[in-house]
Amino acid sequence: MEAEEAKGEPVYLKVYSGGKWNCLLNFFGIGIYHTGVEVYKQEYWYGGHDGNTTGIMRTSPGEVDLQLEESILIGNTMMSYKEVLGEMSHLDRTWTGSEYEPFSRNCNNFSKELICRLCQSHYFPPYINRFVLLKPLFKIWYAPLQRLCGGLVKLKPQDIVIVVRNNTSYKLQKINSERDFMNTKEIADSFYMVNAYKEALTGYETCIAGRGFANPNTVQHVYTAAGNCCLRLAKYADMERLMTLCIKDFPAFTPAYLKRARAYAAVKRFSDAHKDLGKAKELEPENLLVDEEMRRVEAMQKLAQAKLLMCIVCSTVLCNKS
Repeated sequence: MEAEEAKGEPVYLKVYSGGKWNCLLNFFGIGIYHTGVEVYKQEYWYGGHDGNTTGIMRTSPGEVDLQLEESILIGNTMMSYKEVLGEMSHLDRTWTGSEYEPFSRNCNNFSKELICRLCQSHYFPPYINRFVLLKPLFKIWYAPLQRLCGGLVKLKPQDIVIVVRNNTSYKLQKINSERDFMNTKEIADSFYMVNAYKEALTGYETCIAGRGFANPNTVQHVYTAAGNCCLRLAKYADMERLMTLCIKDFPAFTPAYLKRARAYAAVKRFSDAHKDLGKAKELEPENLLVDEEMRRVEAMQKLAQAKLLMCIVCSTVLCNKS
């Protein structure tokens, strides 16, 4: 057992093709490649964006939307998972998205530095970053090449959502499979568990947008969690919108009616709240949560009416004095 532990954790360099024209560029010895580093079943890579937060992305292996050319075993790291996270926290502060530069501070430069930190190895395949040697020429042709290669180094906002917490970026990829859905849900759940409801809501809404790839029970869980996030953030309009969408997908899902009723009551739409509670009672006559919510909404309505009556009385008194 001790001998196995001494081997450490494998570190892989993941090499991706820069696009459909890369074969032609590679023929001339100047291929364009994107790289990331995989360790402890997480892949770390660097990309540019306009913000001052970190440009380092964490994804599960296989999530990068580029063609994988090869996965190179660089060596083993003797760092524990916790130590790797600490190292990444340090790198987050120095590899910000706004400092990305395609010829001197790109994804390959980041991968090389991370490998050095993890494995104390300076090995890096020389062909990967060869195109930077032609910087003067590439400076002129970089924009056309970027269009040909499909936007290799810039994060595309229509395809991803970046959630930042504690200066760490999490990439929520546009969902194209059940695996994408579950990975995004896992990230959202992790935020929810530490009361980071804003970030969790972003993840859950990404899941909802790709809900066609998941089974109904899981989608219902996501809707419920998203509603809880809205409630804690007092985002009642978003809560109403999401629960309305949930009811459209699942007309007999009682929790959606309860949550939408709470959203209505919070903005004093008591008539709509009572309608939803009536529907919930029809679906589950013995559900005690429905009865409790009815009592709560009635109490809120009475309090709102009392406040309104008090305002009318005060206004009348002031008018008479004047």
